[in-house]
Amino acid sequence: MQLMTMSDSPPPQLSAPYSQAFLLISSSRSPLQLWASIQDVWSQIEQIGCQLLWSAPLYGRHGVGLYVTALSRQLIEAAAETLQMISSLEVDLRLCKDDGHTHGMITDSTIHPVQGLVAITLLPEAQTRESEMVQELKLLTGVQQVRACYGESDVLMLLSASDLDEFREVLVHQIRGAAGVATTSTRLVYASHCG
Repeated sequence: MQLMTMSDSPPPQLSAPYSQAFLLISSSRSPLQLWASIQDVWSQIEQIGCQLLWSAPLYGRHGVGLYVTALSRQLIEAAAETLQMISSLEVDLRLCKDDGHTHGMITDSTIHPVQGLVAITLLPEAQTRESEMVQELKLLTGVQQVRACYGESDVLMLLSASDLDEFREVLVHQIRGAAGVATTSTRLVYASHCG
């Protein structure tokens, strides 16, 4: 299996009216089985009007991560509810805050051997400058996507590296070492689904 992308059509030109979200999905199935079951029902989700920008099986409690877009938050919420009903999945919906920037599909050319979804919690004093923090984090090596989100963490980031040492270097010294970062939580993508 390859990383699931939206379709064979070119990536959409996303603009401010579009909403994005990360869906962190759990079930009793293995991450690979869970990811395959989501692929099986994704056409039903597309009919709702939700498009996939990135997906991968993850190590850890959340067995699959999805990064999606739609014309409205209501469509994303409907997609999450549909996934829960169709497949009896636990879906943790993390709506992205509107930052006024465009965010396109993550293409295969940006994927490296080590990839992870990093949840970042900011210190209270840094939450007032969340937008600035996101802009600073975007400049780090290997950052594929970074978004301020609603939910348990303040920021979600897709991070890639050529090996675990490079991934750890960016995570520990550049992200955790950044002023305003309180904690991070990382879920690595199954190695067979990167690069």
